[in-house]
Amino acid sequence: MDKKQIQVLLLEDEAAHAEAIRRALESANGDLKLHIVGSLKGFRDYIAADTPDIALVDMVLPDGNGIDLLTYPPESKAFPMLILTSHGNEKAAVDALKAGALDYVVKSPETFAAMSRILTRNLNQWSLIQERKKAEAALQASEENFRNSMDNSLMGIRITDADENTLYLNKAFLNILGYENVDEVRTMPPLKYYTPASYAGYLQRKEKFLHGEPRPDRVEVDIIRKDGAIRHVQLSTAELVWNGKQQFQTIYTDITERKQAEAALQQSEITLHNFLDNSVMGVRIREDDNILYLNQAFLDIFGYQNREEAELTSPLK
Repeated sequence: MDKKQIQVLLLEDEAAHAEAIRRALESANGDLKLHIVGSLKGFRDYIAADTPDIALVDMVLPDGNGIDLLTYPPESKAFPMLILTSHGNEKAAVDALKAGALDYVVKSPETFAAMSRILTRNLNQWSLIQERKKAEAALQASEENFRNSMDNSLMGIRITDADENTLYLNKAFLNILGYENVDEVRTMPPLKYYTPASYAGYLQRKEKFLHGEPRPDRVEVDIIRKDGAIRHVQLSTAELVWNGKQQFQTIYTDITERKQAEAALQQSEITLHNFLDNSVMGVRIREDDNILYLNQAFLDIFGYQNREEAELTSPLK
């Protein structure tokens, strides 16, 4: 397969200069194919029909200034543009680079002879710029997706710096604390929303962290909502990169219902044990060959002194 030729568009109204550049490119690099136009209109007509890989644009032209092409049309940003001038001018060079030119070249026999190298160098530079832009765009998209996932998370999320200044809060975090406005919570100290016992634990963890101990991965705390209700919350803290810097992300999971269910189950088990312990009927609970429970009435019925004796000698085993 033939190697793809690099399409070079030259905007030059001086025939001698255009010819010098053509000869230099033909003798130095057969991969560069030159297209020559002599006016701004000719340049615009060309790129309306095709897109070059790189363009050389003379600054002073019969129908205007070549710098005007750096911002017209928007599609011109799809390829690199180099400004050519017959007279070196530092201010003009700065203006051209600010307007979007990739390079600024002063015409001379030496630069004409080196034009192939100049174009190749700028094409390589352009390629690196495009790769960097793609990487930056991918990183931005990744950060936006990450932020969207946090915004829509059902778990409360708070991001802080090492000094515990709040950098980000999501809606779920506000819901856990019972607030509507981020500004109400952003600078709120833990003392205001921790219960006294949980605040004491927070101070202990903070002191250990200041002395070089790592933050615990998970911890359970009790918080006081804006309406005064107490909620049980599990905190999970980890480091992450936020806006290019190492920060801390804390995930707040409301476990109030789970803790209440656990407490209810524990109370139910206590009530059942109390009932069985005081029952006049002998009760034994087994799982396969393992005896899980014997009440006193069972021991009395079979004349055992204790559970160990019953487990060893019971014929019902």
